[in-house]
Amino acid sequence: KLAIGIDTGVNKALGYDYIPTFDCMLAAPQKDEAPIPCYVDLKEDGVRCVAIIRGKVVKLYTRQGRLMHFPLIEKDLLRLSSGDRVFDGELVHGSQRTLTSGICNSNMKTGYVEGSDTAMEYRLFDTMTVEEWNNKDTRIQSERTMELQKLFLVANLNHIKLVETQLVHSYKKLLEINDAYIAAGFEGVIVKDPNAKYMFKRNKAWSKLKAINTATLKCIGVTEGSGKRKGKIGALVCESEDGQLKVNVGSGLSDEVIDIFTDVPPIGRYIEVIFNVMIKGRDNEFYSLFLPRFHEVRIDKDEADTVAKIREEHTGKVEE
Repeated sequence: KLAIGIDTGVNKALGYDYIPTFDCMLAAPQKDEAPIPCYVDLKEDGVRCVAIIRGKVVKLYTRQGRLMHFPLIEKDLLRLSSGDRVFDGELVHGSQRTLTSGICNSNMKTGYVEGSDTAMEYRLFDTMTVEEWNNKDTRIQSERTMELQKLFLVANLNHIKLVETQLVHSYKKLLEINDAYIAAGFEGVIVKDPNAKYMFKRNKAWSKLKAINTATLKCIGVTEGSGKRKGKIGALVCESEDGQLKVNVGSGLSDEVIDIFTDVPPIGRYIEVIFNVMIKGRDNEFYSLFLPRFHEVRIDKDEADTVAKIREEHTGKVEE
């Protein structure tokens, strides 16, 4: 068991395989109309988790292969599974993403804390056999979705739920569902092609509809606040992976978060930023963001987005 801050990159460089690495399916931004009919899943705002069950052993992994341990969830997974199986989903602590990230981060670094998973839920949206996972060759989405739903017909679980999923037969209905979720305070939906296999990479067979633009940037510094924030963090200085975009993010920081960041500046951490429009400078090749707002620290990311990736996922016209 390694709990000394060695990540997968260092692990590989040293020639060890203590930290397993794997690829999971990621949703692409939706550029075109979705295939109809299609599945529409509520986009959960949690920490991605892949559960691998072999015999009576359950292991919970982040998408980077970092191991987590939540006994109450693992117990429910054994009750749910039939043989060796893989589940894909999101860990959510109530409706608080920031709290979820904090619990998961602490769990990975220092181990399980008694009672930390009492209010934690594992919300599932996919499943397959271990053989399918290992061979990277799965059945199509409709078969996997139906199998997952059937498993829940006979299970009485406390800490595992199905992600809300609907099969829709028109693009108009898809947009209605997306708008309803957004109005209820959620991010949007994930649209899935019923005839697609699980792809172990970002793929348009899963696409995401959201109401706002987001980007993951690296915090490279902080600025001091003024007024009631004098002597505290005023803004986070963030940039893209390629250094072509830099922006100060001060909006969206609550008093509680400011106090935390003042004590422990998040320099080197990856920050998810909400923004309206990406802006290119008139006299140079660098970019900025219009109305950037802090959303959360992303413990499940180990690199920032590039300008190319932010542009690719951008909703609306980039201001040149």
